[in-house]
Amino acid sequence: TKRIAIKNLDGKDLNSFFVPTLDEEQKMKLKKLTGFVKHPKRSQLIKITTKTGRQVTVTPDHSVFTHINFKIAAIKTDQLKVGDPIIIPSKLPNEYNDFDYINLLEIFKEDYRLQGAEPYIRKAISKIGWRKASAICKVPDIYRYLLSTQKTRIPIKYFLELMNKAKIKYDLEDLSIKRGTSTSIPAKFLINENILRLVGYYLAEGNSDGKKIQITNSKPQIIEDVTNICEKELGIKISKRGTKGLGTSTQMFITCKPLVDLFKYWNCGKTSLHKRVPEFVYGLSKKKICALLRGMYSGDGSISVTKTAGNMIRYFSTSKKLVEDVNYLLMSLGIVCRFHYRNLESGKKCYTAEIKQRKYVEQFLDEIGFTHKKPQINIKSFSHSKDDSVLFDPKELEKHLKLPRKYRHLRRTKCCSKDYLKRIAEEVKCSDEIYNFTHSDFFIDKIKSIEIINLKKPEYVYDLSVKSTQRFIGGFGGILLHNTEAIALYEAMRIGASANVVAGTIHADSPYGVFDRVVNDIGVPRTSFKATDVIVVANPIKTAGGIKRVRRVVQITEVRKTWQNDPLAEKGFVDLLKYDVNTDSLQPTPELINGDSEILKSVAASVKGLAGSWDAVWDNIQLRSKIKQAIVDYSVQTKNPNLLEANFVIKSTDTFHNVVDKVQEEVGGFDPKRIYFEWEQWLKRECKRKGIK
Repeated sequence: TKRIAIKNLDGKDLNSFFVPTLDEEQKMKLKKLTGFVKHPKRSQLIKITTKTGRQVTVTPDHSVFTHINFKIAAIKTDQLKVGDPIIIPSKLPNEYNDFDYINLLEIFKEDYRLQGAEPYIRKAISKIGWRKASAICKVPDIYRYLLSTQKTRIPIKYFLELMNKAKIKYDLEDLSIKRGTSTSIPAKFLINENILRLVGYYLAEGNSDGKKIQITNSKPQIIEDVTNICEKELGIKISKRGTKGLGTSTQMFITCKPLVDLFKYWNCGKTSLHKRVPEFVYGLSKKKICALLRGMYSGDGSISVTKTAGNMIRYFSTSKKLVEDVNYLLMSLGIVCRFHYRNLESGKKCYTAEIKQRKYVEQFLDEIGFTHKKPQINIKSFSHSKDDSVLFDPKELEKHLKLPRKYRHLRRTKCCSKDYLKRIAEEVKCSDEIYNFTHSDFFIDKIKSIEIINLKKPEYVYDLSVKSTQRFIGGFGGILLHNTEAIALYEAMRIGASANVVAGTIHADSPYGVFDRVVNDIGVPRTSFKATDVIVVANPIKTAGGIKRVRRVVQITEVRKTWQNDPLAEKGFVDLLKYDVNTDSLQPTPELINGDSEILKSVAASVKGLAGSWDAVWDNIQLRSKIKQAIVDYSVQTKNPNLLEANFVIKSTDTFHNVVDKVQEEVGGFDPKRIYFEWEQWLKRECKRKGIK
């Protein structure tokens, strides 16, 4: 498990990388990273800060996610406004790499020696002889490691080689590691709740001078817990010293060089400014993560309960990265915190991870808690919160569920928390769409500020590709970002999928804009871009009044294959349909009407009755258009939007093909009027069967 900056993936083999992503059912899962893109240098970026204190800096054309009509939707950052909803994760995967111990022989193979290895050394000598055993260990006499006086411990690397050559299996529990005259620790180092709580105490209240670990605290329960963990789990007796300053506290000293080096290996940091959570912790079990957080919050955390401000749990540190680590650990439990900071008199900043929402406070006290206290919180009848709130059109809401009388105030408020909506979805019958939305692993944050950054020196920008979901987590604190799917898209088109449609989204405002972004920005070869058959451009259009903006498909363009370098200059783009502002509709171009389309001719060439006859192709297109319009009309007339959903459209298309085959067998040709009549009769029967008049 490792959290790394996106730019640090440059040049890495991506096969071993998995990233958290929001899947199709709105659950956070780990998915394989399929692409890394290094974009050309940019001189202008946009910095987004959210209400919860999260931040991300991206290019203006990069997309984040919002929600529209209970669906997650991508939105370009240059279209965002202050106050707009933005999606962040509320739950991250855990327990994907849990383990109960680590083998210190693998970590300290080069520099440390073993205690308790004597029985295995004697066994090796009996199997391969003292002379060969001595040669393997590169010493004149292997028996030097067996002396009862002036004892010398065998180096770990030579012990491992000796066991390998002698083909001896050893029990890790028999061994411990040490360096010089240091206190030893078990070679089979347990990763349990006690050890992780000790690590938590160190991250909160500890420091190291390279020889010993010091943890300072004034709470008797914490002092007792540290003492017991060291004695029970490590066999170490700690020394203590009382100090007086602003108050009375106890300094606890763990003089153990192997433990000091292990904490260093885990990158725990020597002083507060450089503290970090060990990377392996994120994949551990929920209970182990809670144990580490319990240690941290017992040292550097606080809880306040007031009638005016409510319940609030905070973690403080001068290490911004450590506070972000705490945030990710909390999210692995399903707790969303917010960030603050304040300037200290020393010139440093103190960063805070704050848990405010009542359900999260209750979960924290139930699963994590404090070592030295069990606080009580204020309880209200129902936790109404402005955080994680959903804005909606009541008409859209009632397409998914029927509001009981006690919830009809939502028609007026047009807003409620996602938890409140979840409660309704569990009480009444609702659509799968709104059920998944309310039971999702995301939190609806809000845009607090948007800052345009003009760089003095242009910088490279980076992007990721995650197959199927097109989403990944980035930025400070974690924000859901849209990924680069273009390379994966063109790879799919290049290797085949000849019987299927391969589609993807590229942020551009014209066919040439797509070409420029794909080829020049993302780095897809020109020859691979020729795999593109059709480009559909959708843009916002102003209405006649000039105030309202509506989204319309404004252009459908075919990509020819004969150009070499520049498809625009070499007439590689041929418009088939273009938006007419007067009719507010797409109109066919002369090229389409006259049959000047290589794509349509290619498709028709393999269909009996269409090959070589543009009139037949055009009749087929018009018939399909008429059928699509009929579905829309019936949906509007019957007030049943389900007729426009994928399941019904697929069923309609299958019926259309069956009717075409039947009519062709009966009349020996393509009869549009007869086909439409029989298809419409099926549609009427289907509506009647569903109880639609």
